[in-house]
Amino acid sequence: MLEKKVIREWCISNGCGYHFYGDEPLIIILGEGYAKFQHHEEQEEIIEQAKPDYLLHEFLGARRYDPGVKRHTFLEGVPVNCIDDFELSDKSLSEDKHVMAWAEKYGFIAIGIDLSYAELDIVEKEIHRKYPEYICTTESPIEVIYRERRMGNRIVEYQPKTTKPLVVVMEAHHIRPLSQIHRILKRESITYVCINQDRER
Repeated sequence: MLEKKVIREWCISNGCGYHFYGDEPLIIILGEGYAKFQHHEEQEEIIEQAKPDYLLHEFLGARRYDPGVKRHTFLEGVPVNCIDDFELSDKSLSEDKHVMAWAEKYGFIAIGIDLSYAELDIVEKEIHRKYPEYICTTESPIEVIYRERRMGNRIVEYQPKTTKPLVVVMEAHHIRPLSQIHRILKRESITYVCINQDRER
């Protein structure tokens, strides 16, 4: 477990905003700027110190990467479609290569925490039944609620699987005060820290 003092000093030295929810955090949530690759170096510093068994990452969608077998698979029980299948190809996973490299270097399993494309399609159909004129995107407020519920529930699912800190990476927008993730983690009485790497938010 990384002590609050160590995390606080790291955040201050790197110019990152932070907020602790409870005492010594079981979960370290890193809120990155979209496509800001310099944040990856900071994330690796936290990973190196925390030595997690699992890294949960928004970019992996509904997939997992096991360095022991060096391949991606879909998480059990998640519906998938042809777009999900395409995402499983090497060509489309280029933006995830840093996660794969970390998994192999540090020996953790990487877990996706977002909805699959098949699930997004189900969600959007449900939203359109209620609000026919609503324009759905992955960033539209109603759709984000569904996505953040998945993120929060996936964090709750994996936290008991390890005695080490659980490291989570997601876009900084998802750690805003009204995020569904806070509601879920607080309901489960899980202690955690959110680190905002996106200095523009």
